Amino acid sequence: MKSTNTAGPAMDRRSATPVRELLGPRLRELMQHTAIYGLGPVLGQVAAFLLLPLYTNLLSPADYGALEIILLVGTFLNVFFGLQTVTQLLRFYHACERERDRREVVSTAIVFTGVVTAAAILPADMLRDRISLALFGTDAQAPLLRLAFWSMVSSNVFATALGYLQARKMSRAFTLLSVAQLVCILSLNLFFVAWLARGVEGILLSQFLVTGTFAIGLAAWVLGQTGLAVSLARMRTFLAFGVPMIGWSLAVFAVNAADRMVLSRVGSLTDVGVFSLANRFGTALLVFIVTPFSCFWAAERFAIAKQPDGKEVLARVFTYFFVLLCFVGLAVSVWSDDLVRLMAAERFRAAARICPVLVLAYVLWGTFDSFMAGILIDGRTKEVGVLTGVAAVLHIALCVGLGGAWFAVGVAWAKVITLAALTIGVYVIAQRRYPIAYELGRVAKVLAVALALFLASTLLGGLPPLLGIAVNAVPVIAFPIVLAGVGFLEPAEKRWMIACGRALIGRLQMVASTAAGDSR
Repeated sequence: MKSTNTAGPAMDRRSATPVRELLGPRLRELMQHTAIYGLGPVLGQVAAFLLLPLYTNLLSPADYGALEIILLVGTFLNVFFGLQTVTQLLRFYHACERERDRREVVSTAIVFTGVVTAAAILPADMLRDRISLALFGTDAQAPLLRLAFWSMVSSNVFATALGYLQARKMSRAFTLLSVAQLVCILSLNLFFVAWLARGVEGILLSQFLVTGTFAIGLAAWVLGQTGLAVSLARMRTFLAFGVPMIGWSLAVFAVNAADRMVLSRVGSLTDVGVFSLANRFGTALLVFIVTPFSCFWAAERFAIAKQPDGKEVLARVFTYFFVLLCFVGLAVSVWSDDLVRLMAAERFRAAARICPVLVLAYVLWGTFDSFMAGILIDGRTKEVGVLTGVAAVLHIALCVGLGGAWFAVGVAWAKVITLAALTIGVYVIAQRRYPIAYELGRVAKVLAVALALFLASTLLGGLPPLLGIAVNAVPVIAFPIVLAGVGFLEPAEKRWMIACGRALIGRLQMVASTAAGDSR
């Protein structure tokens, strides 16, 4: 499908004004809510980063790897009973015209999530000894599996209850709860791991206690707002929408987890631990950009789709989102080696060369997630379920083949290849169902500039960590400058940026003159 500049000079004059009128307020609201939603994840990433020296010294790479495997088992089970309930809540909430129906959607979603998740976890809990034997060759990890399993129940309920806050655009309350949960978990982690030396058990116990408490409290409050109005008909609708998405969820799991599961077989738990540390840096894109953006946009895109020029707005927002995605991805990639050497113990240093590959994978992940908008708006999920199920098989095969040859680096490239295929496939399906004229030419320029600057930064390797961070700031700062130089900006965007620059300079001059007057 041909890409068009939906808000550029070539656009039909009759439609330009409505698109600008719709896009401007949406962008302002999007930036405001994204900034608020991003506070919790960003604080979490910063806290996790600052605690890396503690964790990498108190936990061995093998312990780190065992923790990853235990968490992945819970995530795998969630593939089959998660059913994308939060996405459904947001979709059906905005589809309802009456407030009573909206309350029924929220109430049903919370009860549905709790019942389905608990019913699915119960047999897994009963088989925890056998699962431990199959994964680790011993049943010693069974108590840890139990903690991870039941934490999944409370996590799902808490996420669904937070979906109500997203639907109501209560971004401040959403962030306040997320930050409070983070502070409690980190505090208990320090108590159990650093003070009581409980290791992996302490981390899982913290998650179980805090998430359970927050889930019960928030769910009770939300149901107090909506009333307990459970609809069996809506539960059937949730199943009809969610079951075909199991294939999609399975692919998500495979792309995010098969690498470590396979690596634990072709390599060792030490390899898994090193890969997991690299993955923590790579997922900075999810923390700083994708997650806060999606928290607001997941609900807002359904409302925008109802507008006459909604498709043009969706296309332009994706372009700006992709710029931010590549900018942060470039920063993480060029600084990853210095940060790993600065923050992690010597035995984790091999993670540095894996980070840039995983960053590329998460750029593709953010793109894939954005292209899913057309499919979710259309509502027919069967075809994408089949596609993503095939992608899951492909990824496992790639992990076995490439991981067996190159271990952690191999499975990282398997993630890149799978996500590239998945992104293309989802784009093709979405364009048939709900065609959006994405600005693919501009997006290609963004990606090319980011890759070129990263390759240039590799010529500056071998410096001491602090000096390396300072020197590698050059390609990061150069990104917007080079982007403007290759003709990415449209005339209206240039005028807007010049106006913002002049306004900023004016404010700075006013502050400087005020300060000079006060000093006299």
